Amino acid sequence: MPDQENLVLLVDEYRSFVHESVIDKGVPDWDALAARLSADGEWTLDGAQHLIGLVQAYGSFVLRNAASLAIAAGIEDGAVGL
Repeated sequence: MPDQENLVLLVDEYRSFVHESVIDKGVPDWDALAARLSADGEWTLDGAQHLIGLVQAYGSFVLRNAASLAIAAGIEDGAVGL
């Protein structure tokens, strides 16, 4: 299934971005991570900062379920327009 394959690849890519952005005790430098997502992850800086805000606010449990529902419903880009 293409969506599952893409998700696995994206997790691996973002895991490397996070690893490279860690500054202390496994905590990422969120500004550096936003810059990396903007430079290499095909996000604008504003979009990357919004994405990080979602991660910090909701975490992987909620976002994993939200991603699963969006994929199942065929919603690629939401109403926010990122």
